[in-house]
Amino acid sequence: MNRGAVKLGAATVMLALLVSCGATATDLPDAGSPVAHPSVEACSAGHVQLVALIESSADVRLECFGGRTIAFRAYVSGMMGAGTCPFSPIPGDGWLNLCSGAQRLLVAEPGDEEALTAFIPPDFAGGAPDFDQWVDVTGHFDDPAAATCDREGPDGPAGDPRQVHACRLAFVLESASPVD
Repeated sequence: MNRGAVKLGAATVMLALLVSCGATATDLPDAGSPVAHPSVEACSAGHVQLVALIESSADVRLECFGGRTIAFRAYVSGMMGAGTCPFSPIPGDGWLNLCSGAQRLLVAEPGDEEALTAFIPPDFAGGAPDFDQWVDVTGHFDDPAAATCDREGPDGPAGDPRQVHACRLAFVLESASPVD
């Protein structure tokens, strides 16, 4: 793939994020920019479209929304994640476990395969949302628990900033109310 196509693809994803947040195409940097970033207005939106979140990169989501609360409607998918995790147990309280912590997959429409993984903190009111239902969600990235989610692994000891960064990218549920 050539560099122009990669830049155009990044610009398309940013446009989707901006539109979902109420911004216009004029807020998007030109496709010749090395990296397209959403506008301040788009990043300050409290309500976003889940499909735009899913289509954007995890680093863009973290940079745009930081640790503040955002809201959207989602379908709690019944599909389960697959794969393995090459890390040993997490030090600290360990609830933000990217491999096996309490989580749900949130999709924009039932049957979608692309999802946002939502991690469920131990103090989550009412327990994890049921599968196969629509919910109004609030949550955030960059949870304080990310500071203790690093662990021993094949690529380095606990305290590895790459592992902490991966946990900062995780979406943490604050609420999930069933939609009638």
